[in-house]
Amino acid sequence: MVSINVLIVEDEPIPAEYLKSIIEGVEGFKVVGIVDNEDDILKEIHSKNIDIIFMDIMIKGSVSGAEVALKIRTLNKNIIIMFLTAYSESEMIEYAVDADAFAYLLKPYRPDEIVANLELAKKKLNRKPITLPSNNIKLVNNFSFNTSKNRLYFDSNEVKLTTKERDLLSILAAKLPNSVNTETILEELDISELSLRSLLYRFRHKTNKDLILSIKGIGYKLATA
Repeated sequence: MVSINVLIVEDEPIPAEYLKSIIEGVEGFKVVGIVDNEDDILKEIHSKNIDIIFMDIMIKGSVSGAEVALKIRTLNKNIIIMFLTAYSESEMIEYAVDADAFAYLLKPYRPDEIVANLELAKKKLNRKPITLPSNNIKLVNNFSFNTSKNRLYFDSNEVKLTTKERDLLSILAAKLPNSVNTETILEELDISELSLRSLLYRFRHKTNKDLILSIKGIGYKLATA
């Protein structure tokens, strides 16, 4: 059986370990990490195939877990997010709605509630449609990228790009729906970070500034429609 990978975001070690024991007591689930801040959350998402995140709203750093959840939605729409909080505040519930949260669980943890939501999440993951790779990727603002031809189009018209610009799009397209870290891009394009910034500036100037998203602390991602 393939494990369902779970990330725990919790800034208190004892509750985090308790939650881990509950999750791993359910067949088919594996906790692949316990983190407590935005940077580590994004690194885990980038480096591992995360299926479910138990997201504590109060985490270390200047942003809340709720705000990080909104960012996660731009990185991977398929991750199931379950909010964890000791507070039932309307503002936090609004964040949960905006982030399309699967569950909103109040502390202290109730094992039966955690287990029930895990089983429901398992059914949702099992029903997730299999998407076959497409040669034509729809991007924002009426752009599209054809992976077989390695060409960018605006409506039905080809956008003239340099070889490096096309290669950059190809690298980003290959990793969708995830982002690509900066180091990988630099290595595959064989350019410096300064050259990458220049490349992105020129590309955005001739196309659209929202076509390639900058993901803080990680790298870049194509903005799909």
